[in-house]
Amino acid sequence: MSKHRRASLFETAHGHVRTCACCPALEVRFGNALLALGPDDLPHVLDQLEAAESHECDVTLLMGETGSGWVFTADEAAELHRLVAGARLMLDVAA
Repeated sequence: MSKHRRASLFETAHGHVRTCACCPALEVRFGNALLALGPDDLPHVLDQLEAAESHECDVTLLMGETGSGWVFTADEAAELHRLVAGARLMLDVAA
């Protein structure tokens, strides 16, 4: 069980981003995917999603240098992009 207190930062129909009250950790939950990110990871995730938007095929979102990742349909990737972009905007407004 996590000791972190999470507050909602941004949400869409199928996901949400929560921020921790005591550290910069972000929890991105989208469908069955759960991504633990830091604020500095958001531009990298957005870059991957934006690069894939012009293609109408499945999108693989790689997580760092771990060799692991998530595969999303084009529609899922578009919503995930809106979710992460919205969270980044909210963090920028709060800064």
